[in-house]
Amino acid sequence: AGPATRERPAYHFCPITHEVMVDPVVAADGLSYERSAISEWLSKSNTSPMHGSELSCSTLHANQVLKQQIAEWVD
Repeated sequence: AGPATRERPAYHFCPITHEVMVDPVVAADGLSYERSAISEWLSKSNTSPMHGSELSCSTLHANQVLKQQIAEWVD
């Protein structure tokens, strides 16, 4: 039997696109999203795509730690 393959952690995936994030950002709901996906969402809505609750602001913060973890991932 060969070595076990590891599954990529779920937090590497954007909850909107379901793809591995390239430019992860944190929104006001405390969750990380792909910048382009959440920016498009926020252009149409002021609610959390995951919770449906109103967001206190539309400011996005780069998630450098997550970006580094994704970059360092080895399948």
